[in-house]
Formats: sequence, structure tokens, C-alpha cells
Amino acid sequence: MIYRQDIQILRGVAVLMVVLFHLQTPFFDNGFLGVDVFFVISGFLMAKLYDKGTIADFYRRRIDRLLPAYSFTVIAVVIAAYYLLIPVDFSQLYEQALASIFYLNNIHFWNQNSYFDKASFNPLLHLWSLSVEAQFYLIVPLLYPLLRKRKGLTIIVFFLTLAACVAIQTISPKTSFFLMPFRIWEFLVGAWVAWYSREGREGISQNLNYQILFLALLVISFFVIPLKPDSGSIVLGHPSLAALVMVLLTGLIIYYRMPKAFESSAVGRSLAIVGDYSYSIYLVHFPIIVLWNYREFGGTILGSDSILRFSAIVLSIAAASYLSYGFIEKRISSYFRASIPRIALLLGIFLASSATVHLNESKFNETQKNIFSAWTDRSVYRCGKIFRVLNPTKEICMVSDEDKDRRILLVGNSHADSIKTSFAKVANNKGLSLYFIVQNDPLVGSQLDANKIVKEAKALGIDYIAIHFSNNIYDTPEDRARIESLVDLSHKHGIEVIIISPVPTYEVHIPQAMYQAKNGVYSFEIDRSQHNIRTSGYRAFSNGLAARNIAIYDPAEILCPTEGSCSFADATNKPYYFDSSHLTLTGATQLESLFNKAIEGIGKR
Repeated sequence: MIYRQDIQILRGVAVLMVVLFHLQTPFFDNGFLGVDVFFVISGFLMAKLYDKGTIADFYRRRIDRLLPAYSFTVIAVVIAAYYLLIPVDFSQLYEQALASIFYLNNIHFWNQNSYFDKASFNPLLHLWSLSVEAQFYLIVPLLYPLLRKRKGLTIIVFFLTLAACVAIQTISPKTSFFLMPFRIWEFLVGAWVAWYSREGREGISQNLNYQILFLALLVISFFVIPLKPDSGSIVLGHPSLAALVMVLLTGLIIYYRMPKAFESSAVGRSLAIVGDYSYSIYLVHFPIIVLWNYREFGGTILGSDSILRFSAIVLSIAAASYLSYGFIEKRISSYFRASIPRIALLLGIFLASSATVHLNESKFNETQKNIFSAWTDRSVYRCGKIFRVLNPTKEICMVSDEDKDRRILLVGNSHADSIKTSFAKVANNKGLSLYFIVQNDPLVGSQLDANKIVKEAKALGIDYIAIHFSNNIYDTPEDRARIESLVDLSHKHGIEVIIISPVPTYEVHIPQAMYQAKNGVYSFEIDRSQHNIRTSGYRAFSNGLAARNIAIYDPAEILCPTEGSCSFADATNKPYYFDSSHLTLTGATQLESLFNKAIEGIGKR
């Protein structure tokens, strides 16, 4: 057992930063950097532990330390969720629980969305970092003996993995965030300190100025680095060069240690105690926050909306952490130090999840289940993550199953993404292949301007371009001008353009509002005139295209009959929308007659 009070203090600081970030406490916007601190500490401790026995001993100690509290936390969350969640949200938790059995949560969430996107319901999102650590443990017996006593090779591996992380950051930020290979450099900083730092206190006292400086810089960095965590910036994205600052400071603090006076102070002792509890605090805090804030179809809701709720969440975290540390970590974990009890823990996660997912669904009637289905009735996001990673330089992918002689490119934001599958089906039936742009918000929200889109289209032999954006895009003159430039430039190069008007949008989350409505009375309905008012910016844009003989096809003709309300669900209460504005596959299918009309019209103008 390796115990250093300065490291426990670092753990205490790191876990407090993470918890306060997830509580959305003011000034703690960079609190997620606490995980980077944990990775450095883990790299240090693994280097120390690996030198103290065989490979089997190393893995046994890791399993004994981590598995019991981890498994009990997941099982407890699943059981609590059975009473709180609707099936659409419970099914997401179920998938996360299964991933946790094999410590694959990071891959599960990488295959979903960004860590900072809260649309999905992810009460076990925080387990991604424990999965990264567990996966790193698998390569420790290969990596550490190779690098131990080879400073030059260690430096090379450090810079190679850092360079890979930064490079991937510019292509797919969530890939560098979630996947272990792009975090190796953080662990190596800790390992370097373990291998080459002085042991004990001798010779350290004269470095008091360094101790104070690095500790102060670490704390200050949590608050002053202007991170843009979900961006592709190699400086301010995450993890990238800004994270390197935190990682190096953590390594320097472990190397030089902390001032004795600080360690023995009331603040230092308190932080060390928090550090002792840090593993349990980290395990329980996130699901407690998410379950306290739970709202059907609400995604992952963090923070708190009142001082009372904030206090209740903090007290719940404190109580659960106390029980997890005192009862599980300190007392009963010793009963799970054999193979069969360990397997039983993992089997417990599987059985609890599998049993409750079916029991949870049985609590609801068929009408409610139809409403819930809106969440899963969606296609893969844009071109899919695998395509993005395997083809980092490509801006356009083929959505259709096979390439045909005629090709059509669909351009638009997330609204275009929600219709692409049905549009591809119709295009295929008409002898066309559908292509789609990899980036979200092309033309209006990224560096992919009209010139580049047309250049890429010509290189792929695109014959037609279909444009479909949400109505808010047309509200600004700048965005309208960008779309007009694509129309003009496409025509200049002989590419015919059609416009698909914005779909009706709502002020409420459609499935949520349907589920919460009493006696099937919906107060959020809109009619064609209201839709026309909401799309006034688009109407001004389309009127300007009249003289250019541009074909325009309006989904409102299908979804909003001339009399009565716009349609948002079918006769079985299956919603056409999976939120307030994006269509489900069923919703897009309702427009297939319109897509047919649009595709039949191209080439005839």
C-alpha cells in the first residue's frame, strides 16, 4: 500500500473539482480537468505498484481495490432507476450498465455523443474515466517494463501519444477525449515521476518555493484557462495543449511534494480525508446528481435549480460516499478477493440490469410505449463516427448502400440529418445515390463554405444538391447570403439545386409533452399560419429565389394541412419528432411522397 499525504490532497482537490463542475457551480467550469490529475496520479501509482510483485499480483491488487465499490454502485443505480425512469431512459442506463461489466463505458459513450452533450440520459457517464484507467492497466505489463530505465524511449512515446491526441483533437474531439490510446501521455508523466524522482523528504525542503509555486499554479489553472472543451482547437480543446499544462503541473507537484506546513494544516488534512474518500465520492456523485434532477426525455441534467436542491444533492453524495467507503471499501471488499466472488459481482450487474429493464417496461401501456419509441426511431448521426475516424480528411460520405450513375448531395444542419435515411431510400428508388456532409452546420456554422462544398461535389460527380436547414438559420442575413451563394455557385458549375423548406417546429419537447399531457389534450399544437409566422425569415429567402427558377418543396404541405393543426404524431400516438424540432424516421417517412416529387422534378427544369 502506497500512502503519501500530498497525493491524497491532490486526489481531494481533483475530486472536488469534478463534483463542483458536475454541480455546475459558478467558476468551476474547468472542473473536469480533475480527471487529468487523476490520470497522472494513476500513472505514478501504477509504476510504483508494478515494481512490487508479479503481473498477477498487480492485477489482483487492482481488482481488489476497484471492483467491489464499482459493482455495488452500478447495481444500486440500476435498482434506484427502476422506480424512477421511463423505459426509453432506462434502456440507455441498461446499455451503460452492460458496458460497465467489461469496463467499456468510454467506448460506449464515444459511440454516442460528446461528453459535454447532455441530450442522452447518461447516469453512468462518469465511468468513462475508470474504463480508460482499466484499459491502461492492461498495457502496463507491456509498456512499463519497456520504458523503465529508458528515458529516451519514454520521451518518444510521450510525445508520440501527445501528438496523436492533438491531431485527433482537430478531427474528432470526442475520440481523443474518450479513447485510452490518446491519454497514454498523461499516465506517462506520472510514471516518469515515479521512476526518476527522489524518495523521501531529504533534499526536498530547499525547494519550498517550487512546492508553493506549482501548487498555486495548479489551483489557479483550474479557474483561468479559457478552455473550449468540445472544439477542435489544439490549444484550448480537451484534451490538448491546455491539458498538458495541468498534467505537467500535477507531475511537478508529485515530484517536489507539498510544503510540510500545508500538509499538516487544517486545510491540508481535510483535503487528505476527502482524498481518502475520493474513489467512493467519484463513483456515487454523478448518478446522484443525474437521478435527483431526472425528468422524462430530459437527458442528463446536471447542477441544481435551488439552494435546497443543491444542499440535498450534496448531503446525498456525502452520505453515499460515507457508506461506500466505510462499508464497502473498508469492510466487505475483503470478501471479494477470490475469483468466484468477483465474478458474482459482475454477474450481479448483469442480472440486476437484465431483470429490471423488462420489469420497468412492463409498468407502462402500449400508448406510452409508442411515445417512448420516438427516442430510438432515429438513424446514425450524420456519416457515423467510424467513417469520421477512418476518413479524417473527407468532407462527404455516401449514405446510400450502393453508388449509382446519378448522385445527389444533401446539405444542411441536424434537420437534414434527421431526414437523410428516408431521403436516401427515395433517391435509391429513383436511381440516385445520396451523399451527405460529415460536419454538422455546413455552410453556416463551420469552415465548409460554398466554394469548398461545390469543389467537393464536383470531385465526386454530384449532379444535384438538395438544401434543408432549420427555420432559425434563415433568420440572419449572413446565413441567408451563405445559402444563396451555394445556390449561385452550384448553378454556375452546372449542378441543379432544390430547396426543402423547414419542417414545423415546436416550443416543447414533443414526446415529453405527449407523455405528460392529461387525457390526450395537447396544448402545444400549432397550425399552418403559426408555422408560416415562425418561418418568416425563410419566406423572405424563398421569395428572393422566385426569379431564379429554383424548385422548392415544402414539408408543411404534408405535416400541416390547410385546415387544422400540424401533425406531430400518428394515430397510435407514435411521435413524428424525437424532440422539439427533429424528425424521427417515422416522421421523415411521412415526407417520402414529397421527396418523390422533389427527385422526380430534378433534371426537368
